Amino acid sequence: MLINAIEINKVYINKTWKYLFPITKSYGELYKLRMENLWKLGAGIGDSFYPKDHPEAIFIVVDRIYFPNKYQNTITWLRQQKFYIDDYPMDNILTGRMQMIVIKFPQKMLYKYKLFFEGRYSEMFTSKEIDFYFRKDDETRKEVIDILERKLVAKQIFIEKVKNSFNTLLTVSDLATAELDFPPMLKYETFNLN
Repeated sequence: MLINAIEINKVYINKTWKYLFPITKSYGELYKLRMENLWKLGAGIGDSFYPKDHPEAIFIVVDRIYFPNKYQNTITWLRQQKFYIDDYPMDNILTGRMQMIVIKFPQKMLYKYKLFFEGRYSEMFTSKEIDFYFRKDDETRKEVIDILERKLVAKQIFIEKVKNSFNTLLTVSDLATAELDFPPMLKYETFNLN
C-alpha cells in the first residue's frame, strides 16, 4: 500500500488489520492497555522502505501527535519489550505525525500467520479466541467475526463482493467450504509497495 493511503484520524482497514493485528493482544493485558493509548492508523506485514528483513513482524502506523504524552510513555515502554523490533518516522521527522512501530508477531501464533497468507481465515481462530481477540462492539470487528464464524450474513456479503469483482453469480450453497473473504494481496498489506 502506498503511504498516502494512510490518513490522519482514519484507520486503514486491510486484511492485516482485520485478521493479524488483533493477535498481538496475546502479549498480555499491559500490552493491550498501552496500545489503547496510541491512535493507530493502520497495520501491515512489512515496509518496502525498511532496510531490515523481519519476517513474521507486524508494522503498525500510529499518530505520534495524538495525545503526545501517552504516545511517548507507550513508545518508551514498547522499546523495553522483548517483542519490540524498531520504530521510525513514516513522514517528515520534524513536521510529520506518522510513526511506524515494528513488533514481532507472537511466536506461539506463527501458524496463524501462515493460515492468513493462505487466506484460510476461518481456520485461524477457535470460538474462545474469537471472543478474546475481537471486540463485538466494533463494526469492523463484527464483520470479521461473521466471516470467521461463517455466518449467513457474511456469505451474502461475499457473494456480492464476488459479483462486483468478477461479474460472477454465486449462491450460498456454492460457499459451503469456501472462505468468505479474498486472500491477502501484498500490495495492500505492505507499506510503500508499488
